[in-house]
Amino acid sequence: MFDGSLPGPAALAEVSDGELIEAITGWAGAAAAAQARLLAAVAERRRRAETTADADPVRTRWACDPVDEAAAQIGCALTVSHGRAVALMDTAVILRDHLPRLNARFLAGHVSERVVARIVWLCALVVDEQVWAQLDEQFATAASTWGTLSGDKLDTAITVWIHTLDPDAVRRAATAHRGRDVRIGGRDQAAGTTSVWGRINSLDAAIAAARLKAMVNSVCPEDPRTTAQKRADAFGAVFAGAFHLSCLCGTPDCPVAAVPDARATSVVVHVVADQSSLTATPDPALHGDGDSPNTDAEADPAHEPDAVCESSPAPAHSAHPSTANLQPPPPTDPESPAAPRPEPDRSSSPTPSPGVQPRIQLDPRATPTCRPLSPSRRHRPNLNPPPPPRPVRR
Repeated sequence: MFDGSLPGPAALAEVSDGELIEAITGWAGAAAAAQARLLAAVAERRRRAETTADADPVRTRWACDPVDEAAAQIGCALTVSHGRAVALMDTAVILRDHLPRLNARFLAGHVSERVVARIVWLCALVVDEQVWAQLDEQFATAASTWGTLSGDKLDTAITVWIHTLDPDAVRRAATAHRGRDVRIGGRDQAAGTTSVWGRINSLDAAIAAARLKAMVNSVCPEDPRTTAQKRADAFGAVFAGAFHLSCLCGTPDCPVAAVPDARATSVVVHVVADQSSLTATPDPALHGDGDSPNTDAEADPAHEPDAVCESSPAPAHSAHPSTANLQPPPPTDPESPAAPRPEPDRSSSPTPSPGVQPRIQLDPRATPTCRPLSPSRRHRPNLNPPPPPRPVRR
Protein backbone atom coordinates (compact mmCIF):
# COMPACT_ATOMS: atom_id res chain seq x y z
CA MET A 1 0.00 0.00 0.00
CA PHE A 2 1.88 2.97 1.30
CA ASP A 3 5.25 1.18 1.43
CA GLY A 4 6.30 2.44 -1.99
CA SER A 5 5.13 -0.58 -3.97
CA LEU A 6 2.54 1.55 -5.76
CA PRO A 7 3.50 4.76 -7.58
CA GLY A 8 2.39 7.94 -5.90
CA PRO A 9 0.87 11.02 -7.57
CA ALA A 10 4.33 12.51 -8.27
CA ALA A 11 5.54 9.41 -10.13
CA LEU A 12 2.42 8.77 -12.22
CA ALA A 13 3.60 10.93 -15.13
CA GLU A 14 6.70 8.76 -15.65
CA VAL A 15 5.13 5.28 -15.62
CA SER A 16 3.88 3.39 -18.68
CA ASP A 17 0.24 2.66 -19.47
CA GLY A 18 0.49 -0.88 -18.12
CA GLU A 19 2.06 0.31 -14.89
CA LEU A 20 -0.64 2.98 -14.63
CA ILE A 21 -3.40 0.35 -14.89
CA GLU A 22 -1.63 -1.71 -12.24
CA ALA A 23 -1.48 1.38 -10.04
CA ILE A 24 -5.24 1.94 -10.46
CA THR A 25 -5.92 -1.67 -9.53
CA GLY A 26 -3.58 -1.55 -6.57
CA TRP A 27 -4.95 1.71 -5.20
CA ALA A 28 -8.55 0.43 -5.60
CA GLY A 29 -7.66 -2.59 -3.51
CA ALA A 30 -5.87 -0.33 -1.03
CA ALA A 31 -8.98 1.87 -0.77
CA ALA A 32 -11.16 -1.18 -0.12
CA ALA A 33 -8.72 -2.51 2.47
CA ALA A 34 -8.55 0.88 4.13
CA GLN A 35 -12.36 1.05 4.30
CA ALA A 36 -12.46 -2.44 5.77
CA ARG A 37 -10.02 -1.41 8.48
CA LEU A 38 -12.09 1.69 9.15
CA LEU A 39 -15.18 -0.47 9.69
CA ALA A 40 -13.16 -2.79 11.93
CA ALA A 41 -12.28 0.17 14.12
CA VAL A 42 -15.91 1.29 14.16
CA ALA A 43 -16.99 -2.22 15.17
CA GLU A 44 -14.51 -2.21 18.02
CA ARG A 45 -15.84 1.13 19.27
CA ARG A 46 -19.36 -0.29 19.14
CA ARG A 47 -18.26 -3.38 21.10
CA ARG A 48 -16.76 -1.24 23.86
CA ALA A 49 -19.91 0.88 24.07
CA GLU A 50 -22.07 -2.21 24.46
CA THR A 51 -19.71 -3.59 27.09
CA THR A 52 -20.00 -0.36 29.06
CA ALA A 53 -23.79 -0.51 28.84
CA ASP A 54 -23.85 -4.11 30.01
CA ALA A 55 -21.54 -3.30 32.96
CA ASP A 56 -23.75 -0.43 34.11
CA PRO A 57 -27.42 -1.24 33.37
CA VAL A 58 -28.53 2.16 34.69
CA ARG A 59 -26.82 3.88 31.75
CA THR A 60 -29.09 2.11 29.29
CA ARG A 61 -31.92 4.34 30.55
CA TRP A 62 -30.01 7.54 29.97
CA ALA A 63 -31.09 9.96 27.27
CA CYS A 64 -27.68 9.34 25.66
CA ASP A 65 -26.61 5.75 26.23
CA PRO A 66 -23.07 4.49 25.54
CA VAL A 67 -23.97 3.46 21.95
CA ASP A 68 -25.29 6.94 21.17
CA GLU A 69 -22.20 8.39 22.75
CA ALA A 70 -19.99 6.22 20.52
CA ALA A 71 -22.03 7.26 17.44
CA ALA A 72 -21.57 10.92 18.33
CA GLN A 73 -17.82 10.44 18.62
CA ILE A 74 -17.64 8.56 15.30
CA GLY A 75 -19.75 11.24 13.62
CA CYS A 76 -17.36 13.94 14.83
CA ALA A 77 -14.32 11.95 13.71
CA LEU A 78 -15.67 11.29 10.20
CA THR A 79 -17.67 14.54 9.92
CA VAL A 80 -20.89 12.63 9.18
CA SER A 81 -24.34 12.77 10.71
CA HIS A 82 -25.42 10.80 13.75
CA GLY A 83 -27.60 8.50 11.65
CA ARG A 84 -24.76 7.79 9.24
CA ALA A 85 -22.49 6.92 12.15
CA VAL A 86 -25.07 4.47 13.55
CA ALA A 87 -25.40 2.85 10.09
CA LEU A 88 -21.63 2.44 9.88
CA MET A 89 -21.60 0.73 13.28
CA ASP A 90 -24.35 -1.70 12.17
CA THR A 91 -22.46 -2.53 8.97
CA ALA A 92 -19.23 -3.08 10.85
CA VAL A 93 -20.87 -5.39 13.39
CA ILE A 94 -22.55 -7.52 10.70
CA LEU A 95 -19.26 -7.91 8.84
CA ARG A 96 -17.36 -8.83 11.98
CA ASP A 97 -19.90 -11.19 13.58
CA HIS A 98 -21.95 -12.71 10.71
CA LEU A 99 -19.83 -12.45 7.52
CA PRO A 100 -16.25 -13.15 8.62
CA ARG A 101 -15.16 -14.74 5.31
CA LEU A 102 -16.48 -11.85 3.28
CA ASN A 103 -14.86 -9.48 5.75
CA ALA A 104 -11.52 -11.21 5.18
CA ARG A 105 -11.83 -10.69 1.43
CA PHE A 106 -12.76 -7.08 2.15
CA LEU A 107 -9.70 -6.56 4.33
CA ALA A 108 -7.55 -8.01 1.54
CA GLY A 109 -8.97 -5.48 -0.91
CA HIS A 110 -10.60 -8.09 -3.16
CA VAL A 111 -14.18 -6.76 -2.72
CA SER A 112 -15.21 -3.15 -3.14
CA GLU A 113 -16.94 -1.15 -0.48
CA ARG A 114 -19.99 -0.66 -2.75
CA VAL A 115 -20.61 -4.42 -3.04
CA VAL A 116 -20.12 -4.98 0.68
CA ALA A 117 -22.55 -2.18 1.56
CA ARG A 118 -25.30 -3.67 -0.63
CA ILE A 119 -24.75 -7.17 0.80
CA VAL A 120 -25.03 -5.93 4.35
CA TRP A 121 -28.14 -3.88 3.59
CA LEU A 122 -30.00 -6.72 1.86
CA CYS A 123 -29.02 -9.26 4.53
CA ALA A 124 -30.15 -7.14 7.47
CA LEU A 125 -33.32 -9.23 7.98
CA VAL A 126 -31.51 -12.56 8.37
CA VAL A 127 -31.61 -13.85 11.95
CA ASP A 128 -30.62 -17.52 11.64
CA GLU A 129 -26.93 -18.19 12.30
CA GLN A 130 -26.93 -21.19 9.98
CA VAL A 131 -28.27 -19.04 7.16
CA TRP A 132 -25.60 -16.44 7.92
CA ALA A 133 -22.89 -19.07 7.55
CA GLN A 134 -24.23 -20.28 4.19
CA LEU A 135 -24.60 -16.73 2.89
CA ASP A 136 -21.08 -15.88 4.03
CA GLU A 137 -19.68 -18.81 2.08
CA GLN A 138 -21.52 -17.86 -1.12
CA PHE A 139 -20.71 -14.16 -0.91
CA ALA A 140 -17.03 -14.73 -0.17
CA THR A 141 -16.80 -16.83 -3.33
CA ALA A 142 -18.74 -14.65 -5.79
CA ALA A 143 -18.62 -11.10 -4.42
CA SER A 144 -15.26 -10.32 -6.04
CA THR A 145 -16.87 -10.70 -9.51
CA TRP A 146 -19.88 -8.46 -8.81
CA GLY A 147 -18.09 -5.15 -9.21
CA THR A 148 -19.11 -4.82 -12.87
CA LEU A 149 -22.84 -5.25 -12.18
CA SER A 150 -25.23 -2.33 -12.19
CA GLY A 151 -27.29 -1.46 -9.15
CA ASP A 152 -30.35 -3.54 -10.05
CA LYS A 153 -28.33 -6.52 -11.25
CA LEU A 154 -26.19 -6.42 -8.13
CA ASP A 155 -29.27 -6.47 -5.91
CA THR A 156 -30.66 -9.37 -7.93
CA ALA A 157 -27.45 -11.39 -7.58
CA ILE A 158 -27.50 -10.89 -3.81
CA THR A 159 -31.23 -11.47 -3.38
CA VAL A 160 -31.09 -14.77 -5.27
CA TRP A 161 -29.04 -16.35 -2.47
CA ILE A 162 -31.12 -14.79 0.28
CA HIS A 163 -34.33 -16.00 -1.36
CA THR A 164 -32.87 -19.47 -1.77
CA LEU A 165 -31.63 -19.84 1.81
CA ASP A 166 -34.14 -17.69 3.72
CA PRO A 167 -37.12 -16.43 1.67
CA ASP A 168 -38.66 -14.65 4.64
CA ALA A 169 -35.57 -12.45 4.98
CA VAL A 170 -35.78 -10.99 1.48
CA ARG A 171 -36.17 -7.23 1.46
CA ARG A 172 -39.27 -6.81 -0.68
CA ALA A 173 -41.26 -3.76 -1.55
CA ALA A 174 -43.97 -4.85 0.85
CA THR A 175 -45.83 -1.57 0.68
CA ALA A 176 -46.04 -1.79 -3.11
CA HIS A 177 -47.32 -5.37 -2.95
CA ARG A 178 -49.95 -4.53 -0.37
CA GLY A 179 -50.88 -1.40 -2.24
CA ARG A 180 -51.67 -3.09 -5.55
CA ASP A 181 -54.86 -1.73 -7.01
CA VAL A 182 -56.60 -1.04 -10.31
CA ARG A 183 -58.72 2.07 -10.60
CA ILE A 184 -61.11 3.31 -13.25
CA GLY A 185 -61.28 7.07 -13.42
CA GLY A 186 -64.21 9.31 -14.08
CA ARG A 187 -65.84 9.24 -17.48
CA ASP A 188 -65.21 12.12 -19.82
CA GLN A 189 -68.72 12.99 -20.94
CA ALA A 190 -67.55 15.03 -23.92
CA ALA A 191 -64.96 12.61 -25.30
CA GLY A 192 -66.55 9.34 -24.21
CA THR A 193 -63.30 7.94 -22.79
CA THR A 194 -62.16 6.90 -19.31
CA SER A 195 -58.68 6.58 -17.86
CA VAL A 196 -57.57 3.31 -16.21
CA TRP A 197 -54.46 2.95 -14.08
CA GLY A 198 -53.12 0.87 -11.22
CA ARG A 199 -50.47 -1.54 -9.98
CA ILE A 200 -50.88 -5.30 -10.24
CA ASN A 201 -48.78 -8.38 -9.63
CA SER A 202 -46.01 -8.89 -12.19
CA LEU A 203 -47.32 -12.36 -13.06
CA ASP A 204 -50.82 -11.00 -13.69
CA ALA A 205 -49.34 -8.23 -15.81
CA ALA A 206 -47.44 -10.74 -17.95
CA ILE A 207 -50.60 -12.80 -18.47
CA ALA A 208 -52.61 -9.71 -19.39
CA ALA A 209 -49.93 -8.50 -21.81
CA ALA A 210 -49.83 -11.88 -23.56
CA ARG A 211 -53.62 -12.03 -23.89
CA LEU A 212 -53.89 -8.48 -25.26
CA LYS A 213 -51.10 -9.15 -27.75
CA ALA A 214 -52.84 -12.29 -28.99
CA MET A 215 -56.14 -10.45 -29.40
CA VAL A 216 -54.49 -7.57 -31.24
CA ASN A 217 -52.92 -10.01 -33.70
CA SER A 218 -56.21 -11.89 -34.23
CA VAL A 219 -57.70 -9.31 -36.62
CA CYS A 220 -56.77 -9.02 -40.29
CA PRO A 221 -54.18 -6.50 -41.54
CA GLU A 222 -56.93 -4.37 -43.13
CA ASP A 223 -58.32 -3.35 -39.75
CA PRO A 224 -58.24 0.50 -39.68
CA ARG A 225 -57.26 0.75 -36.00
CA THR A 226 -53.74 1.28 -34.75
CA THR A 227 -52.05 -1.19 -32.43
CA ALA A 228 -52.71 1.03 -29.42
CA GLN A 229 -56.39 1.36 -30.34
CA LYS A 230 -56.77 -2.39 -30.84
CA ARG A 231 -55.10 -3.00 -27.49
CA ALA A 232 -57.54 -0.60 -25.81
CA ASP A 233 -60.53 -2.30 -27.49
CA ALA A 234 -59.20 -5.72 -26.50
CA PHE A 235 -59.12 -4.54 -22.88
CA GLY A 236 -62.90 -4.23 -22.87
CA ALA A 237 -63.44 -7.39 -24.90
CA VAL A 238 -61.46 -9.44 -22.35
CA PHE A 239 -63.78 -8.42 -19.55
CA ALA A 240 -66.75 -9.21 -21.78
CA GLY A 241 -65.53 -12.81 -21.96
CA ALA A 242 -64.04 -12.74 -25.46
CA PHE A 243 -60.89 -14.50 -26.63
CA HIS A 244 -60.79 -12.80 -30.03
CA LEU A 245 -61.19 -9.22 -31.16
CA SER A 246 -63.85 -8.28 -33.69
CA CYS A 247 -62.38 -7.00 -36.96
CA LEU A 248 -63.53 -3.64 -38.34
CA CYS A 249 -62.15 -3.93 -41.87
CA GLY A 250 -65.63 -4.23 -43.39
CA THR A 251 -64.58 -6.52 -46.23
CA PRO A 252 -66.95 -9.44 -46.92
CA ASP A 253 -64.13 -11.95 -47.44
CA CYS A 254 -62.40 -11.21 -44.12
CA PRO A 255 -61.39 -14.48 -42.41
CA VAL A 256 -62.39 -13.18 -38.98
CA ALA A 257 -65.44 -11.16 -40.03
CA ALA A 258 -67.72 -13.70 -38.37
CA VAL A 259 -66.27 -13.01 -34.92
CA PRO A 260 -68.94 -11.07 -32.99
CA ASP A 261 -68.15 -8.13 -30.79
CA ALA A 262 -68.42 -9.48 -27.26
CA ARG A 263 -68.86 -6.00 -25.85
CA ALA A 264 -72.12 -5.58 -27.78
CA THR A 265 -73.69 -8.55 -25.98
CA SER A 266 -72.62 -7.27 -22.58
CA VAL A 267 -74.15 -3.81 -22.72
CA VAL A 268 -77.80 -2.80 -23.08
CA VAL A 269 -78.32 0.79 -24.19
CA HIS A 270 -81.77 2.41 -24.33
CA VAL A 271 -81.78 5.18 -26.92
CA VAL A 272 -84.57 7.56 -27.86
CA ALA A 273 -83.54 8.89 -31.26
CA ASP A 274 -84.52 9.11 -34.89
CA GLN A 275 -84.08 6.09 -37.11
CA SER A 276 -81.55 8.03 -39.20
CA SER A 277 -79.31 8.43 -36.15
CA LEU A 278 -79.32 4.69 -35.51
CA THR A 279 -78.55 3.74 -39.09
CA ALA A 280 -75.97 6.48 -39.72
CA THR A 281 -72.47 5.52 -40.83
CA PRO A 282 -69.89 5.71 -37.98
CA ASP A 283 -67.33 8.46 -38.08
CA PRO A 284 -64.26 7.09 -39.95
CA ALA A 285 -61.96 9.41 -37.98
CA LEU A 286 -62.41 7.32 -34.80
CA HIS A 287 -59.91 4.69 -35.99
CA GLY A 288 -56.40 5.00 -37.36
CA ASP A 289 -53.86 7.72 -36.89
CA GLY A 290 -55.08 10.18 -39.53
CA ASP A 291 -55.89 13.80 -38.81
CA SER A 292 -59.42 14.66 -37.75
CA PRO A 293 -61.52 16.33 -40.46
CA ASN A 294 -61.92 20.05 -40.24
CA THR A 295 -65.46 20.67 -39.09
CA ASP A 296 -65.19 24.42 -38.96
CA ALA A 297 -67.74 26.16 -41.14
CA GLU A 298 -66.40 28.09 -44.08
CA ALA A 299 -66.50 31.83 -43.96
CA ASP A 300 -69.91 32.81 -45.26
CA PRO A 301 -71.55 36.17 -44.85
CA ALA A 302 -74.85 34.43 -44.27
CA HIS A 303 -73.43 32.84 -41.09
CA GLU A 304 -72.14 36.08 -39.62
CA PRO A 305 -74.02 37.11 -36.48
CA ASP A 306 -74.22 40.74 -37.57
CA ALA A 307 -75.82 40.08 -40.96
CA VAL A 308 -79.49 39.74 -41.86
CA CYS A 309 -80.45 37.78 -44.95
CA GLU A 310 -83.54 38.85 -46.83
CA SER A 311 -85.16 37.24 -49.83
CA SER A 312 -86.13 39.39 -52.77
CA PRO A 313 -88.23 37.68 -55.45
CA ALA A 314 -86.55 37.41 -58.79
CA PRO A 315 -88.43 38.77 -61.83
CA ALA A 316 -90.53 36.23 -63.63
CA HIS A 317 -89.44 37.15 -67.18
CA SER A 318 -85.82 38.11 -66.85
CA ALA A 319 -83.16 36.57 -69.04
CA HIS A 320 -80.31 38.43 -67.37
CA PRO A 321 -80.06 40.42 -64.14
CA SER A 322 -78.98 43.49 -66.08
CA THR A 323 -82.17 43.46 -68.23
CA ALA A 324 -84.66 42.90 -65.42
CA ASN A 325 -87.26 45.50 -64.39
CA LEU A 326 -86.50 47.94 -67.20
CA GLN A 327 -90.10 49.20 -67.32
CA PRO A 328 -90.90 51.90 -64.72
CA PRO A 329 -93.82 51.23 -62.40
CA PRO A 330 -97.21 52.72 -63.44
CA PRO A 331 -98.01 56.13 -61.98
CA THR A 332 -100.33 56.22 -59.06
CA ASP A 333 -103.23 58.66 -59.01
CA PRO A 334 -103.17 60.41 -55.62
CA GLU A 335 -106.90 61.27 -55.91
CA SER A 336 -108.08 57.77 -56.61
CA PRO A 337 -109.12 55.81 -53.55
CA ALA A 338 -106.77 53.15 -52.41
CA ALA A 339 -107.69 49.76 -53.69
CA PRO A 340 -108.64 47.35 -50.93
CA ARG A 341 -105.94 44.78 -50.19
CA PRO A 342 -107.17 41.29 -51.00
CA GLU A 343 -107.50 38.83 -48.17
CA PRO A 344 -105.00 35.95 -48.28
CA ASP A 345 -106.32 32.53 -49.16
CA ARG A 346 -105.99 30.47 -45.99
CA SER A 347 -107.75 27.40 -47.31
CA SER A 348 -104.56 25.89 -48.73
CA SER A 349 -102.53 26.35 -45.56
CA PRO A 350 -104.22 24.46 -42.74
CA THR A 351 -103.50 25.40 -39.16
CA PRO A 352 -100.66 23.23 -37.78
CA SER A 353 -101.31 20.98 -34.83
CA PRO A 354 -100.13 22.14 -31.40
CA GLY A 355 -96.48 21.25 -30.75
CA VAL A 356 -95.65 20.79 -34.47
CA GLN A 357 -93.30 23.28 -36.09
CA PRO A 358 -94.84 24.53 -39.34
CA ARG A 359 -92.74 24.25 -42.47
CA ILE A 360 -92.01 27.49 -44.29
CA GLN A 361 -92.29 27.37 -48.07
CA LEU A 362 -89.72 29.59 -49.77
CA ASP A 363 -89.91 30.86 -53.29
CA PRO A 364 -87.21 29.01 -55.26
CA ARG A 365 -86.80 32.14 -57.37
CA ALA A 366 -85.89 34.22 -54.34
CA THR A 367 -82.35 35.49 -54.27
CA PRO A 368 -80.85 35.87 -50.76
CA THR A 369 -79.26 39.19 -50.12
CA CYS A 370 -77.33 40.12 -46.99
CA ARG A 371 -76.96 43.51 -45.44
CA PRO A 372 -75.32 44.39 -42.13
CA LEU A 373 -77.38 45.36 -39.15
CA SER A 374 -77.55 48.99 -38.38
CA PRO A 375 -76.08 50.12 -35.08
CA SER A 376 -79.56 50.90 -33.85
CA ARG A 377 -80.61 47.29 -34.38
CA ARG A 378 -77.42 45.86 -32.90
CA HIS A 379 -77.62 47.72 -29.64
CA ARG A 380 -80.90 49.33 -28.80
CA PRO A 381 -80.46 51.78 -25.92
CA ASN A 382 -83.08 52.11 -23.26
CA LEU A 383 -84.93 55.28 -24.22
CA ASN A 384 -87.15 55.28 -21.14
CA PRO A 385 -85.45 57.41 -18.49
CA PRO A 386 -85.59 56.16 -14.91
CA PRO A 387 -88.33 57.70 -12.73
CA PRO A 388 -87.27 60.62 -10.56
CA PRO A 389 -86.54 59.84 -6.92
CA ARG A 390 -89.48 60.21 -4.59
CA PRO A 391 -89.10 62.81 -1.83
CA VAL A 392 -88.62 61.48 1.66
CA ARG A 393 -90.95 62.85 4.27
CA ARG A 394 -89.57 63.37 7.72
